[in-house]
Amino acid sequence: MTGKPEESTDAEVRAWMKFKGWEVTEAECDFAQDIYTRKGRSLQSAHSPAMRISRQVLVDFPAFAVLEHLDRLNVADAIRRRPGASYVLVQKGSSVLLREAE
Repeated sequence: MTGKPEESTDAEVRAWMKFKGWEVTEAECDFAQDIYTRKGRSLQSAHSPAMRISRQVLVDFPAFAVLEHLDRLNVADAIRRRPGASYVLVQKGSSVLLREAE
C-alpha cells in the first residue's frame, strides 16, 4: 500500500460511511502509525466522525470483509455513543478489533 488503500476498498468504506449518515470530507494516512483515516461530517447533525483503519486490516482483507468487521463490531454505534472518542480498527493475530486510539 502506498499510503492509500485499494480504490475499491476506499470506495466501499466511503459508501458505508454515507449509508451510516456521514459524508467523507477528507482522507489521510498516518505513516508513523500505519493508520488510514477518513474524516466525515454528519448528514443529520454537527457531528464530524473519523473512521480509522489500520493498514494491516486494509491489506489483509478485501473490501467486503472490512465492511463486515465494521458492522460486526458496531463501529457506527460506538462513534455515535462517544462522538469525541477516537477509535481504530486493528488486527491482532487473526482477529479484527475496535480499540480506542491513544
